[in-house]
Parts: sequence; C-alpha cells; structure tokens
Amino acid sequence: MLGRLLAHIKAIINMNLLSNVNLDGINFHPDGRTIELEFIDMDEGDSVGTIKCTQVFICHYQNTFEYDDGFACYVGEVECHEIISEDIVSLLEKHNYGFTGNSGGIYKPVEDSLFKLHLESGEILLDVICGDVEFNKA
Repeated sequence: MLGRLLAHIKAIINMNLLSNVNLDGINFHPDGRTIELEFIDMDEGDSVGTIKCTQVFICHYQNTFEYDDGFACYVGEVECHEIISEDIVSLLEKHNYGFTGNSGGIYKPVEDSLFKLHLESGEILLDVICGDVEFNKA
C-alpha cells in the first residue's frame, strides 16, 4: 500500500509534459519573471500548446544553431520536476545562482517548493527554475 502511494506521489512530482514536439518560440514577459514557451507538432506544424513559467529564478539556455538555423527545433521530451524545500538551495547552487541571503549563504526563495522545467535535444538545452508551471493545450 505505501509503495503504491509513494509511486503515485512521485508520478505527480515528476512528469513528462510533452514528447516529440518542436519548440517554436520563447517569449519573455515585461515583468522579467515570466517565460512562455510555444510548441508545435513536429509533423504538421500545428500548435500543441504553451507552457508558462512564472516566478522565474533561473533560465539556462544553450543552443548549437548554425548561422542560418533557429526555431522551430525538435525536443524529444519536456519534463517537469517539483523541487521540495530542503532541495531548493542545492538546486540553485548547481545552476550557479549567485544571489546571497541575509545569512550570507545562497538566497532561498520563500516558496515551499519550486519547479524545474527541462528540455533537451541535439540543438538546444533549456532549464527553467520557477515557482509555477502551467501547460495550456491548444
């Protein structure tokens, strides 16, 4: 019984939001803390939906685009993981978060948990650590 409950909790905390899609755009909102990612179907080019990340603390983006390359680009999986309170500081340190708190150590957000959104393919790597992730299906 406990094993099934733990498996259910893990499934809620760690989820694959999308598979075999193309990332079509990254939009930074004027508030400086919101990022919206646009996804399209890799075969037909129809909109699959958007993922909105709010209360963004870290956005780590890399690409291997050639001079004339760019979006849309293939993404095999879009994963979302909830990071619980006691793991937040180590996650922020791992991603080279540089702000310090009043105690002199790394700044720890007041949120009880954060979310890490992860996309990776042969062309891009994107990690977003934020307070909330919302998927809006097209």
